[in-house]
Amino acid sequence: MRTTAQRLWLSLFLVFALCLGFIPPKVVLAQPASVTVTDPKATVDKTASELTKNPQTNDLETKVSLTFSGTTEDVPSDVVFVLDKSGAADVLDEALAFLDELKQQADTKGVKVRVGVVLFNRVGNIRLPLTDISTGYDEIKAAMQSSVHMGTNMHAGLLAGQQMLDEDTSIPNNHKHMVLISDGATYLYSKNNDYTTSYTRSFGDPKAQTNPATGNPFLNGSDKKGGIWEYQSREYNLNEAIKFSAASGNVTLLETYLNQKRLHDAEYEQYEYEYNASSAYLGIGRKTTPIEENAVANIDAAWIHAIDTFDKIAEKYRTYVFFKNVADFDGSTLLKYMTRNTGGLSQNFVQLERALSHSLSDGSFVTDVVGDDFDFVHDFSRVTVKVGDKELTGEKISDNKYGFGKRADGTYRYELTYSEADKTLKLDIHETITADKPATLSFYEKLKDPPVTPGTYTYDTNKSATLTVINSGGNSLGRYNFPKPQVTYVAVAQGTVTARYVDENGAEIADSVTTTGNVDSPYTTQQKDIDGYTFKEMAHDSAAANGTYIDGTLTVTYVYHKKPTPNKPDQPNKPNQPENPKKPSQPSPSKGRGVIPGMGDVGAAAATGAVALGGGLLILDLRRKLRNSHK
Repeated sequence: MRTTAQRLWLSLFLVFALCLGFIPPKVVLAQPASVTVTDPKATVDKTASELTKNPQTNDLETKVSLTFSGTTEDVPSDVVFVLDKSGAADVLDEALAFLDELKQQADTKGVKVRVGVVLFNRVGNIRLPLTDISTGYDEIKAAMQSSVHMGTNMHAGLLAGQQMLDEDTSIPNNHKHMVLISDGATYLYSKNNDYTTSYTRSFGDPKAQTNPATGNPFLNGSDKKGGIWEYQSREYNLNEAIKFSAASGNVTLLETYLNQKRLHDAEYEQYEYEYNASSAYLGIGRKTTPIEENAVANIDAAWIHAIDTFDKIAEKYRTYVFFKNVADFDGSTLLKYMTRNTGGLSQNFVQLERALSHSLSDGSFVTDVVGDDFDFVHDFSRVTVKVGDKELTGEKISDNKYGFGKRADGTYRYELTYSEADKTLKLDIHETITADKPATLSFYEKLKDPPVTPGTYTYDTNKSATLTVINSGGNSLGRYNFPKPQVTYVAVAQGTVTARYVDENGAEIADSVTTTGNVDSPYTTQQKDIDGYTFKEMAHDSAAANGTYIDGTLTVTYVYHKKPTPNKPDQPNKPNQPENPKKPSQPSPSKGRGVIPGMGDVGAAAATGAVALGGGLLILDLRRKLRNSHK
């Protein structure tokens, strides 16, 4: 059986414990969290700062930062250059400059690239098989600068380049690239994937053919011998519905024109023949195609074969097409049509460079789902995106969308969208991110419901965070999870101190001041200057003006004495003024009456009094003398 003393101590303990439960906690320590994850395709890092109180809102907040960058891919890449024999000098110079940069990256950053070179004239010529740029740089440049002659067969060049890429089975297709540099003026083609043999068709001498409509020879054109574009012989002598000269200048019209020729190509294949020195210069093996509206000229067949082969290559590999007009024929429309599904003609080698050396590029994105115990601080001024050491300028696009790094064309390098429904942030990336300049997204989260019971608490700042990697070739390289940093803090009991300011009767004469702090931490209070009062003393039951917080509430009471109010003297009544005072008349001087000049009657009265006083004194003096004489 417990004694009375035991029950008393137990009751005091329970009361103390119960009081602790009602004292709000305060964060005294929060551990920042940071974990870095490195993958061959990307590096991701996430940190969460210690929880601190926002002085404007009193919310407990943590700053969350997600940092990510691409890495140089370990998987090597193949690049095959398919070059028109004409050289396209300016573009070739750009290609050589690109190779110089690629060689430097191979030496300094470990970029692994093998380069092959194909030149085409009437056939495809493999000038250099796939060669490591680190060890075969000089051979690559020499092959790029070589030349061939006689004829133009783009189809053969594409077939040779395709074969080179197909035969390398050591790397995936999304790491294979073909670069075509041409003026588009092709008129020869190959068959059965044999790029070492070329074919043509010729209308011969138009004047040697009879026009069925007139029964007379055709009047216009000359024998091209199948060694140049042959469409003129047909176009100059017939009234065609769609002329090649018109179609070759308009991509849409070209598609219609070539589709019509495809319908009749098989029936005119009988007139094709191998193009070589014997047929070109000696006429051996030549055939003549009849001049008819549906006839398929050599340039028609060459373009159809080049387009079909390029489409197959583009389905498997990354392609880049450069146009340079160095001939008297503009074949840019052919090249534009060929690249209709691959983004159009290339203007520089930047895209290829990125595809070869960077894994994290345009199309990649970050998603972050805020933790259950936190809310996103939806304040645009507190959201930042940095690339390297430079913070990008941001602007609000809409209530839930921000843009960072606005370009001249109005697009943004990064766009952040927040979905309040599922507490998800998504950062869309519209540029390549390199390892030497990682990107960092930073924002704030606030703790939703701080606990009321003292203790140690640990929270996940997010439910999940992922980086979806798209390389600069447009290929998905997978999803990579950021770590889940936690924040930990210790909540302890707090004490309260209230400073009161009262008069001698205990009535408050100024607003009280209340502060809170951790138990055993110091507090201070201040004596106030209060109008009409002077400080007298501390109340007998007051806590110390300065001290330490306790587990409970302390009251510091300052007592003031009211200053006495001085009596003010009565103000004399102001005499009434007559309503219409009359100005006294000036008396005229009387005879025998003295008047002091300038004083009027007042002066005369004064003079009379003086005479009477003098006379009285004289009589008194005479009486005194008489008394003395009788003694």
